[in-house]
Amino acid sequence: MARKRLLVLIFCLSLIIRIVYVLVCRINPDQIDYDAVDYEILARNVLAGNGFGYGEGKLSSFRPPLWPYTLAGIYAVFGRSHIAAKLCMALIGTALPILIILITRDMLPRRESLVCGIAVGAYPPLVVMAGDLMTETVFSVLIAAVMLIAIRWKSRPHLKLAIALGAAAGFAALARGNALVFIPLLLLWMVATRGARGLVHAVMVAAAAAVVLSPWTVRNWRLQHALCPSPAIQATYFL
Repeated sequence: MARKRLLVLIFCLSLIIRIVYVLVCRINPDQIDYDAVDYEILARNVLAGNGFGYGEGKLSSFRPPLWPYTLAGIYAVFGRSHIAAKLCMALIGTALPILIILITRDMLPRRESLVCGIAVGAYPPLVVMAGDLMTETVFSVLIAAVMLIAIRWKSRPHLKLAIALGAAAGFAALARGNALVFIPLLLLWMVATRGARGLVHAVMVAAAAAVVLSPWTVRNWRLQHALCPSPAIQATYFL
């Protein structure tokens, strides 16, 4: 019970730090910059029924889809408010210190594990990311979730965990295409760790990731006439 209270306390403190940054520390809380401008345009076009693109008839595969669609959902609920979106981003980012504690609790003594969570919750660059409507916060949370599920699977190799692992990896790839590079490495690690059983579970991970990625991949095939499970901008990074 005391541990749960500490987790709730760390979550609340991390959230408060991010809210204070968004509302108080930024010179203009409603301002967006850099890639966030693109995500804003994509979200508005999705919400307007124009599809994932830069205007009517201007569909695109250049940016990763997960955050623009999430942002469109936030706008549908709260209206086109950058502050509301940034507060939602702050809430998403607050999950990261809790995930770090859960990841490290079996590797480190309890006190050190909590210190890791507190450090992540108060780490300035991670706090600043809450004030930017970009993909880094969502991607960091999803990658941490992948790590946590992978650790849980290693200690208890259940099929449900393998499916959850594949789904989380798929969503991470929809947040930033870089995650596609890690999926084959993850599958190899599973086979090396658990042998034949790991191979069966690795197939399930690949299948779950494929299910998550398939709508975006099929859409891009129809649009670009090419197999493109990752955003075009991230595909250029691999070259």
